[in-house]
Amino acid sequence: MNDDTGSENITNASHLSLGERGEQIAADYLEEQGWTIVARNYTTRFGEVDIIVQRDVIRGLGRAQIIAFVEVKARRNTRHVSPGAAVTSKKRKKLSALARHYVKQNRLHGFICRFDVVTVDLGGELPRLCHIEGAFDVLGRIR
Repeated sequence: MNDDTGSENITNASHLSLGERGEQIAADYLEEQGWTIVARNYTTRFGEVDIIVQRDVIRGLGRAQIIAFVEVKARRNTRHVSPGAAVTSKKRKKLSALARHYVKQNRLHGFICRFDVVTVDLGGELPRLCHIEGAFDVLGRIR
């Protein structure tokens, strides 16, 4: 788990909705971490995912390509329910179906796929971001 208390590119536009602002902060953070954003608000008959990112990594003696399907949860007040808990079992199953569709449609069978959750707490002076890498598996089971 990565915890970051701020970002140099944090968007502070008041015209953005809470969700849009959270997604922009998450997108900026992911790009700063070396990810390339390939889609935002990608929608299919299976549902919608906030951000799809990819990057190359060194793995073993070679290179591998990772694609991550990222669900962003932004909240102003996280005292009662953590934003990560808002990714329900039903939503995880929809994201899994969406990811299988995306991989097949784009012929990305050699890619390592994972499901991440980025939570953005907008309740303080500065946003607090938490990146949960590999938050659940393709069957929707929380790791």
